[in-house]
Amino acid sequence: MAQTKPLTTPDGFNCPSWLLPVVIVSAIFAIGVFFWLPDPDDMIAPPRVEPTVVGRASDSQLNQNVLSTSMSDDDIAWHAVNTYGWDCDTLIDIDRTLRPDHFFMVTCASGQRLRVYPRDNQHPKITNRFGKMDSDPL
Repeated sequence: MAQTKPLTTPDGFNCPSWLLPVVIVSAIFAIGVFFWLPDPDDMIAPPRVEPTVVGRASDSQLNQNVLSTSMSDDDIAWHAVNTYGWDCDTLIDIDRTLRPDHFFMVTCASGQRLRVYPRDNQHPKITNRFGKMDSDPL
């Protein structure tokens, strides 16, 4: 069986015979990846979509004695701000599907998601998305 001689560089360095093909393939791969990547200047950012406003606290025509079972979206925003102090003067989404724990979810323009617990003969209980009264990080 014939032995392969190691490759010798001009400065006398002996390198194994398998190294040259590995270097060539790696170089071709690196050049291919470089040319395959898109030019950042050609990339177009998606247009910014403004959220649809569902209710605003400032549009509410209520006082604190309105029943929570018949409240409008504006009334919920009003109570979130004025009764509980949440950063939620504008609602952008309301999912009125009642969950097993008797609450539904609202999303504020600030990004805050809140649980709203409708209650008979009183204003709703409004908590953060985890059911707690303290603010949570987004």
